[in-house]
Amino acid sequence: MIASIEKGGKITLPPEYIKELRLGDGIEVEISMQDGGIVIKRLRLSCTFCNSVHELVRMGNLCACRECINRLHEAEESNYLYPVRR
Repeated sequence: MIASIEKGGKITLPPEYIKELRLGDGIEVEISMQDGGIVIKRLRLSCTFCNSVHELVRMGNLCACRECINRLHEAEESNYLYPVRR
């Protein structure tokens, strides 16, 4: 497929791509450059610390799961916490 870049740098994705990725108004996507091209992926949020996708709290572009938030809350200043591996 060939697309033109519109005013302001906008590119319209083909409807079949939007359907395949289950995109819609307000859905966030991750855009990156790879091998001289642009990659667009549906955003998949996960905990910054343990990669869990459950019970996330988002702050800007970062997320933390409830378990990690609780561990951080209970930690003392000199503690060194290791990420929980799932």
